Amino acid sequence: MAPHPLETSPQSLHHDSDAVEARKYVLSCKEVARILAKSPHDVTELARRGKIRAKRMGTRWTFRNCDVLAYIKQWVPEESTPRKVGVSQNDRSI
Repeated sequence: MAPHPLETSPQSLHHDSDAVEARKYVLSCKEVARILAKSPHDVTELARRGKIRAKRMGTRWTFRNCDVLAYIKQWVPEESTPRKVGVSQNDRSI
C-alpha cells in the first residue's frame, strides 16, 4: 500500500524532483531520431557501433542530450557555427 501523501518524507520528495530534473537531460531513441533526422533503427545502430554514446536499459536505449550534441558537433564544420552579427564602427553612417 502506498504511503499517504502527508506521510511522505521530504527525502523522497527531493528524490522524485531529482528524477524529474534528470529526465530533462535524457532522450529516448525516437527523440534522438527526430533530432538527427534518422530512423530509430539507424540511431540504435549508431549506439551499438559506439558512434554515439548511449546506455541500454533492458531493451531500450537512452541518450544524454550532451552526448547527442557531441555527435552532432562531429559533423558540423566549425566555420558554419553561428557568429554574433554586429555593426562595426566603419559600417556606421551618421
